[in-house]
Amino acid sequence: MDYIFNKDHKLTPSYLQKKFYKINYSLSQAAVNYWAVLPNFVEQFSTLEKDVKNVGVKLIGQYVSKNETFLDVEVFYEHLDFDINPSDWLLRKIAKLKETVLAQNEVQDESTGIYNDVLTYKETAGADKFISRITVKKNFDMQLGGANYMGLRIMCREEEYNSLADTMLHTAYNWDFKDKGNWQLAERIIPLTLPLNNDTISFYTFESWKVYGEDAKPLNRLILHQTANSDNKGAINIIETKPLNKDNVNEVFNAFINRVPLTSIELDGLKEVTKSILNPKITHAWTTQGLIKNDDEQFEAYVIAYLIQTEKSGYYIESISSSPNFENYNWEINKRQVEMILNSFNNPSFEQEHKKTSVEQIVVEPVTNKAVDDKNDFKKSSIFFK
Repeated sequence: MDYIFNKDHKLTPSYLQKKFYKINYSLSQAAVNYWAVLPNFVEQFSTLEKDVKNVGVKLIGQYVSKNETFLDVEVFYEHLDFDINPSDWLLRKIAKLKETVLAQNEVQDESTGIYNDVLTYKETAGADKFISRITVKKNFDMQLGGANYMGLRIMCREEEYNSLADTMLHTAYNWDFKDKGNWQLAERIIPLTLPLNNDTISFYTFESWKVYGEDAKPLNRLILHQTANSDNKGAINIIETKPLNKDNVNEVFNAFINRVPLTSIELDGLKEVTKSILNPKITHAWTTQGLIKNDDEQFEAYVIAYLIQTEKSGYYIESISSSPNFENYNWEINKRQVEMILNSFNNPSFEQEHKKTSVEQIVVEPVTNKAVDDKNDFKKSSIFFK
């Protein structure tokens, strides 16, 4: 079965006015109050806040259909002290739910990160098949600091999805925090201007990070540590290189990645991503990521590396962190800081060249993931039941 994954619909204003209504949730703390536009045949089932520990979220809203059409809407959130991409947060939750991602749109904001709109497939232990459309928001928490990451999920039976696709899209795109602020980052950002060997560079860091330079003069290497997060043992290196081009970039990268003894290098092939970098100050860019190991030193780390060329010089930007895991957010935190450096590199106003605004993945037939949920009454149960 092919699935519609539309980014707009043809529902008329008069139809929308007749067939949808707006809800305003204000039962929890003010920072996570929200509004949403729902189909008329969907009604409130529960707005009691519930900890869903196996997913790591608080469920604060469930709305279910009151006719034979199954449609379930759920709103959930998590508070984090540090800034990450909303897209990485949402994909982590989907992974915990053991669902198959069929397609997604990614949209990169100038400074607040990457957001996504995801279509997923789920088959329960009872062989029921469901399609969900999930979107994500982020907002600064005025009382606690940090940010609240919130998702809205609208789900139906697989066989009804294509007929409900426009309805689901309208709800997935029409909701938000009630008190959405102008500041949508978990942390303040700090501007830095630093003289290196051949150029003076500038970029932003999140306030939880500190920058250190080597003792050597002139300076050609910077090291960033997230000192406010003792759990994050990783680091980010920024090293000035010779001018980079397609003929020497692999040689330069290999010299950097092999600067310490390694017994295993499991990295993707270096690929050019110039068209994906919206910062107009970066003229060429290449990237790779993966695991590096030294068995003798019992060392293992996940590398995200970029090689970028600006008007005056080349730079190697490298994140060393733990691998993606469900125990901490260190990989997501490091990835977000690297992207903040890239977006603001010699670009303090976050100008963008709109080479593209979104990425749509190909829709594929789902690979069945048998769920462990053996609840029989799925209609009145949350997706987050253990």
